[in-house]
Amino acid sequence: MFRVSLSSGRKAQRQYSTKAYDGWTSRSYWDTFYDSKKDNEKNFDWFLSSSVLSQLLPHIQPHHTVLHIGCGTSKLGLELYEAGRKNIHGIDISQTAIDEMNKQCIELTTLKHTVMDIKNLDFEDHSFDIVLDKGTLDTLIYGKSQQSDISAVLNEIHRVLKPKGKYLAISDEDPELRLPILQNGNRGWNASVRSLSEDDHLSIEYFLYVLTKDSPSE
Repeated sequence: MFRVSLSSGRKAQRQYSTKAYDGWTSRSYWDTFYDSKKDNEKNFDWFLSSSVLSQLLPHIQPHHTVLHIGCGTSKLGLELYEAGRKNIHGIDISQTAIDEMNKQCIELTTLKHTVMDIKNLDFEDHSFDIVLDKGTLDTLIYGKSQQSDISAVLNEIHRVLKPKGKYLAISDEDPELRLPILQNGNRGWNASVRSLSEDDHLSIEYFLYVLTKDSPSE
């Protein structure tokens, strides 16, 4: 059962281009991208870096296990760690990004980073309380295999989440476009959406999608 609640008063939102672009699903693309950043930007966030932390913390308790998919070299895992959320595992397709984050976190033994394909997660069922995604699913929307890729990723996220676990996805895609993607398939989770763009001067509106996995009895 897929149930949705939406916040009100949303601003107008742009739509994604339907033109297929496979670069964003390529390991070599991201290795090259992060290699170009490493001398000047040890940590790179596409959008909403530190400002999003306060919106995430109510959903992530200190004892929770967190999987951060498509972590790249984002500061978000480090910021969560500093906020007392210590059990974090970041994964990314880019070896370059993971090498950089392992270098930065060498003394933080419970903040791990591993090269992994999000379509084929190397974790047991029901391993995590939280799966965190800041813009990662967005990149798959541009790929030629977007439908099968997105379905594979959502299936894997659902599989590794514990019952009542949450998939927290941050995106600038409007709910009218994103919710049908999340709804497609026979997965058991409930969804809510809220805007993260509190300041009217922001040109793009960002959303936090919270998908809570049903328990077996539901």
